[in-house]
Formats: sequence, C-alpha cells, structure tokens
Amino acid sequence: MYQINDFIIYGTHGVCRITDIGTISMPMADKNRQYYTLVPYYQKEAVIYAPVDNNKTVMRPVITKEEAKSLIEDIPNIETVWIGNERERENQYKTAIRTCE
Repeated sequence: MYQINDFIIYGTHGVCRITDIGTISMPMADKNRQYYTLVPYYQKEAVIYAPVDNNKTVMRPVITKEEAKSLIEDIPNIETVWIGNERERENQYKTAIRTCE
C-alpha cells in the first residue's frame, strides 16, 4: 500500500501525488472501500479517486533518479522490436503504454 505524499504512476494519467487515503462520500462510491486521492502532477486542479485494492488500472511507484539513469544507459543494449504490420504495431504500442511497460 502506498502512503500519503508518495508519487506514483497511475494508468495513463501519469505522475500523481497521493494526498489522502480513506473512504470517500460520493453517491457512486462504496462506503466500505478505501480510496487513494490522487492529484496529477501536471494537472493540479484535477483529482482522481482510485480504489486502494484496484486491479484494473496500473499503479506503480515513480522510478528513482538512479533507476532512470541506469535505464538510459542500458538503452543501447535493448533490442529493437519491429512489427511490420502497422495495425499490430499500433496495438503493441498501446498495450505497452497502458501497462506502463
């Protein structure tokens, strides 16, 4: 479980900061379920409520500076994948974006 003030990647919304964890009082919300209150880093006026036990939208920690540097250094060693079929290539790209891979 993440903590308040943690930064995470939330689906395709990008980097978000967790500002609260708890139940929410909204008509459609499950009163017995815990939610993360997320504020997207690049949209400070937006708020997202994500169930803590969410298994549909990818949530993962933001990588550290050291992990990012290591990844950048490793880019020349990563095999280029080419898919000749444009539609299949697009589907693979969308899947990679959706899964944060």
